[in-house]
Amino acid sequence: MNYNIIKLNETEKLEEYNPSIILQEDKFLDNKKYILQIKNFNIGFSYYDLGINYNVLILNKVIYLGFGMSILICNIDRREKIYSKTDILQVVYEILHFQDISTVVYICEAKIVCFNEEGKFIREYGFFESIYDYNVGSDRIEILFEESKKQTIILNDNI
Repeated sequence: MNYNIIKLNETEKLEEYNPSIILQEDKFLDNKKYILQIKNFNIGFSYYDLGINYNVLILNKVIYLGFGMSILICNIDRREKIYSKTDILQVVYEILHFQDISTVVYICEAKIVCFNEEGKFIREYGFFESIYDYNVGSDRIEILFEESKKQTIILNDNI
């Protein structure tokens, strides 16, 4: 499904685009503002730029969005939030889809957050150290930390 992202300048307001949903980390400190447009559905989001770009994943009628330290999951047809959180206190690095086990995973600075393909929260794994790198298998993520430490998370559809 195609979508469009509009980057707003400092003087533009999210409300000018009549978004059905707005999610802001901090209205006064955010320095990145965007409108995501998909099928006549506008989502406004803003965050403080920590050097990592936003992530978008669309599966069927569900859109997964990760930006700054926030997670937003919406149903496109119903134009409603399924899950939203702006205070995860971790930068979102990437969103991954494990098709064989119908799982979507947000890779964050020191945790991974798992959802099913309908956007329902499944589980969160937190770590004491920052994630340095990771390798992905068909049903697992091998997390690499500094000093060659590793931990493998085996995902399955019964998490």
